[in-house]
Amino acid sequence: LAELAPVCGDPSATTDDLVSLPDISLPAVLHNLRLRFASDAIYTAIGPVLISVNPHKRLGDLDGFLRYLAALDDKEADELPPHIYRLARAAHSALVRTGASQSILVSGESGAGKTEACKLVVACLATLSPQGRADATEAALHGAQMLEAWGNATTTQNHNSSRFGKWLAVHFEPSTGAISRCALQPYLLEKSRVVVHAHGER
Repeated sequence: LAELAPVCGDPSATTDDLVSLPDISLPAVLHNLRLRFASDAIYTAIGPVLISVNPHKRLGDLDGFLRYLAALDDKEADELPPHIYRLARAAHSALVRTGASQSILVSGESGAGKTEACKLVVACLATLSPQGRADATEAALHGAQMLEAWGNATTTQNHNSSRFGKWLAVHFEPSTGAISRCALQPYLLEKSRVVVHAHGER
């Protein structure tokens, strides 16, 4: 017990940005994430980085999505709680403001919810962009569904685990900001799994 770090602040209090924790340590970070997860707050920020903990259940609905987007129009992004939509909006705003390409890196272990996060990002971008070519916007949304189509496998942690990484590029018209086209490039991950499967995997 003498080697344990002392608790700083109220152990029942949480923060939506880990940068503001009074004690920046692995136990404090995990404790904060656990308390937030227990209240269905699956998104937590670390400055500009977003942590998402897969709830393995549906949270929210379309009305909640639209309300959050409306709030993004009325408030500064940092005034709203952390969310994947806020991240997508920040990338879209920077693209419109600077004209420079933006990227969102989604990373995590098998079953962490990477594909679902990508689909939410695309849905948010399609909603934020002006209505230009309807077929291009529709293609963006269908492209998100195609993220499920390559190399899905069964692992001990995830029954729908993709064996492919994907580079999804959403192109916008410089003059209008509307989506003009999308490109999806898959690439094989974990090539060893093609010839060798662990027990319980497919």
